[in-house]
Amino acid sequence: PPGLLTRTLYQERFVCLMNQRHPALKNWGLRTYLDAGHVLISPRGGSFVGAVDEALHKLGGRRKVCLSMAAASSIPQVLRDTPLIAAVPETFARQVAPAWGLEIREIPFSVPGYAVQMIWHASTSKSRLHQALRSSIVECTKR
Repeated sequence: PPGLLTRTLYQERFVCLMNQRHPALKNWGLRTYLDAGHVLISPRGGSFVGAVDEALHKLGGRRKVCLSMAAASSIPQVLRDTPLIAAVPETFARQVAPAWGLEIREIPFSVPGYAVQMIWHASTSKSRLHQALRSSIVECTKR
């Protein structure tokens, strides 16, 4: 919208996250992925279709989404205690996997990533405090 400025901070991609005892780990591939139950992050709540499902649809495939959650923060506990798989942003997966005993795997087909952007109103562009905040955010997100 007019008046908003953006800066791309980094490119994000999706990976699979599951518990370390998940049976799919023994024979990881597209068939195993499709046969498993899945958790979907739906920020608006209630949706059972996301970017991964759109990519699968183009291949003629469909996954079994068993649970839709509005927030990613509960996903590690769900995955630790169930035989479900979640396609999550890689940055999130790398942060939570070690603490929760979870395994990260590549999604066995191509899923488009996305840009993580910082957005601010142009009226704050000349504010020294806002400039300092934006600089800090850029530094914190460098890869």
